[in-house]
Amino acid sequence: MPLAGLVLNRVHTTGASSLSAARSAAGAETLEEAGEHPVTAGILRLHAERMRMIEREQSLRGRFTRPTPQWLSSTSQHSRGTCTTWRGYG
Repeated sequence: MPLAGLVLNRVHTTGASSLSAARSAAGAETLEEAGEHPVTAGILRLHAERMRMIEREQSLRGRFTRPTPQWLSSTSQHSRGTCTTWRGYG
């Protein structure tokens, strides 16, 4: 059944979006290998995890907000309202 709307709850953001997950993970690894600044390395790891979470949320949101291709469904009017038939689903 198609969605009439979508409410996104608990969407994450960051103030340091210019620092990617890969770069922050690499920085944390470099610091850990050198045995320097363990707190900074931990913060970089947390940032990497947050950035990956944001990427997953954006991907999921994109799946729901993309328009439905016209060839996938057809819409018709009935006495009780509009009916959308999804091809392959009855």
